[in-house]
Amino acid sequence: MIRYREISKADHARIRKLVSQIWNLERFCSDAKLLESGLRIFLRGCLMTSNYSQIAEEDGEVVGFILGRTDKDYSAFRKVFQHLPATVWATLKFVVRNRSQQKIRGFVRVIMTSYKKLLNSVDKRFDGELVLFVVGKRFQGRGIGKTLMNRFFETCRKKELRSIRVFTDTQCNYGFYDHNGFRRLHELETDAQMLEGTLSLTIFLYEYSVSDNQ
Repeated sequence: MIRYREISKADHARIRKLVSQIWNLERFCSDAKLLESGLRIFLRGCLMTSNYSQIAEEDGEVVGFILGRTDKDYSAFRKVFQHLPATVWATLKFVVRNRSQQKIRGFVRVIMTSYKKLLNSVDKRFDGELVLFVVGKRFQGRGIGKTLMNRFFETCRKKELRSIRVFTDTQCNYGFYDHNGFRRLHELETDAQMLEGTLSLTIFLYEYSVSDNQ
């Protein structure tokens, strides 16, 4: 039995674990404490840019979650005030531990730069964003992702949003968006440094037209 509810602070550790598993982040960092610090910063950053959250759990296990933002009622000041202290503390610990390893920061820099380039390449105004969306591999194909997504879309419709964006890449199940009403606007090929070698990936910018998918 899958239970859906809003994300709470008590869920953060389980969410970080799921993100690490689904993206196989050990490829970037062999230091468990360093990886945990990086995940804390990443999740706090996602929470800071979101005002919608839902989690799917089964028997106490987090099997999926979604973070989104509806720009009409998003308060950047409130979110920064809420999450900044924890983010700063996690960042300080990460910097101290990361004197000898630069892979995670380098990867994040590549991704964020690519996102900016993709946005600059399209002449489009968005009302919101699907910030982070993850379903555990063992639980894919059971309709959990669609349920999480549809709940977010329903909130977007109630708030009269027209168009939302989502970034994804070839390391994720990007085909999910192709088959669920999203339109691929642009893509960008890039490289990211791993612990050993280089990972080539393509980053995509998708749009979902809320008003056209009633």
